[in-house]
Amino acid sequence: MGWDALGQWGEDVARIEPLAGEVANDVWSVRVNGHLAVGRLGTRSDADLAWETGLLQHLDREGLTVPVPIPTTDGRLFADGLVVMTYLDGGPPETQADWPARSVSCIG
Repeated sequence: MGWDALGQWGEDVARIEPLAGEVANDVWSVRVNGHLAVGRLGTRSDADLAWETGLLQHLDREGLTVPVPIPTTDGRLFADGLVVMTYLDGGPPETQADWPARSVSCIG
């Protein structure tokens, strides 16, 4: 199904632009209900995606800064290989001192 699955996040959803640097997945900035988010389309199994999205939710509940999965309109955390997550501004650490200050990123 590919990016057509994005429609499962509602009517006010759109791909905006590709995000650079990804190798194994197709990653784009997306808009969901007027909010900037990240969509990642890949070939991982439903079991892998369920584990990953569950882990991200757990880490968020424990207070870590991670991208949080945004559910589809029917409450699923992924659809047809597509995961949509909250957008986190940032970049890779530039020095060793930056590591504790950076967010965990699971985009790639």
